[in-house]
Amino acid sequence: MSHVVNLCDWGSEPRSACLLGRLYVQKRQNEKAVPHLQQALRLQPDLTEARGLLGTAYVRF
Repeated sequence: MSHVVNLCDWGSEPRSACLLGRLYVQKRQNEKAVPHLQQALRLQPDLTEARGLLGTAYVRF
């Protein structure tokens, strides 16, 4: 019997969205970063890195 592991169960989805958002902020593609960072915060409201990056993206946007 094989077991399928859903990585989202381990909280990786908010982290992945945050990392993708951070990549876009670093590339100054803030309009692409905002939706990913918002999703990360919806899924994990205490993700402080996403909160700071979202603020940066809004200021630059």
